Amino acid sequence: MQVTEFRDGILTWALKNNIALVSNEYEAGRPDVMFVLQRVLEVSGRLTLLAQNKVITPHHGVRLHSRRNTVGLGDTSGSITHQQSTGQMDSWSIVTTLNYLAP
Repeated sequence: MQVTEFRDGILTWALKNNIALVSNEYEAGRPDVMFVLQRVLEVSGRLTLLAQNKVITPHHGVRLHSRRNTVGLGDTSGSITHQQSTGQMDSWSIVTTLNYLAP
């Protein structure tokens, strides 16, 4: 007999715990995944799991960090990185720019 049950993925696990979740190459994420992350970045930060009929409210200590290379613009072919929407980019509360270091 097979049983399918939900197990927390990295995002749901991080939201429930006092975790700093760091994503590298953020704009390389699939658009459908980034749409889910968009909801977490909103003011309330809640994540709805429809199949489990649950709403996850983030732990007060959870932090999300991201590193991007293209400032949300993506690449010209769209095959490696995706262009980010203005709404997605505006959802981050702190944004800093680090230019290339001098030789």
